[in-house]
Amino acid sequence: MRASQALLLFVVAIGCGRIGYDGQGAATDDASSPLPDAGTVPLGPFEAPTVIPALADPSFDDDPSMTADLLELYFEGNRAGGPGQSDIYVSTRISASAPWGTPELVPELSTTFDESTPTVAGDGLTIWFVNDSDEGLGGDDIWVSTRATRSAPWGTPILVAELNSIGDEAGPATTQDQKTVFFESDRDGPAGNKDIFVATRPTSSQAWGVPVPVVSLNTEFTESGVQPANGGLEIVFGSRRLTSDGPGDLFQASRPSLDEPFDAPTEIPGLNTAFDEQDPWMSPDGRYIVFASNRSGNMEIYEARR
Repeated sequence: MRASQALLLFVVAIGCGRIGYDGQGAATDDASSPLPDAGTVPLGPFEAPTVIPALADPSFDDDPSMTADLLELYFEGNRAGGPGQSDIYVSTRISASAPWGTPELVPELSTTFDESTPTVAGDGLTIWFVNDSDEGLGGDDIWVSTRATRSAPWGTPILVAELNSIGDEAGPATTQDQKTVFFESDRDGPAGNKDIFVATRPTSSQAWGVPVPVVSLNTEFTESGVQPANGGLEIVFGSRRLTSDGPGDLFQASRPSLDEPFDAPTEIPGLNTAFDEQDPWMSPDGRYIVFASNRSGNMEIYEARR
């Protein structure tokens, strides 16, 4: 089957709502979403986003990520730290339709340094994040932690040396099989001006290969908050390409195969404003999205459904 035919079949399947998604957004063929009737109702536009009530706080909150069952929400916040210092928090709930609980600090992952951009795997047993301690290669570096069960504490974080540089890294997010990772880095440009990079490995237990920039997604402006979907064939992320160094917006892109570049990114309809939107995370069935925005005057975590 030609790539164009395969892409057409994939798009038709999504439009009919017959493809399920894993915890990192990767497609499955059994529509195994935790939400009812997700495999039979076509996807439409997102409804108007609202702040998640339990997370509303005068401090800075950012970088939301969830488990595939939508029962654990991890994010970056500076509620307990001094100005500019952020830690990792988690909010939980008893079902995918229940309200989120009061956020709690994750002590095993939080230190006196900055922790940011946490991304939890779909099964809730691996979490990737960034720390700016002097144990890394320089600036913000990527770390990973695992746990044996969802009720166990997180293990001691490990520096992922092969993904880091003397610049700043952020937002590591893997596909479901944990053999492809996307993240942002300013290693190839001016400090603070991040591009999207990708690295792969043969198995989920081996070291990562050399990261390379995702040229088809990058611009001269900052790209951030990347989340792969459909095994790496789709991606959602934030970018300042429309406003230079002004507010960011949320984008999506797809590609016919892993060997081809992504098509030109397009805005995610109904979510962007004249304010800053960043760091999207989409649910396994594609019907629930969370992201950060300062449209209220303070950076908060918003949710929207379709």
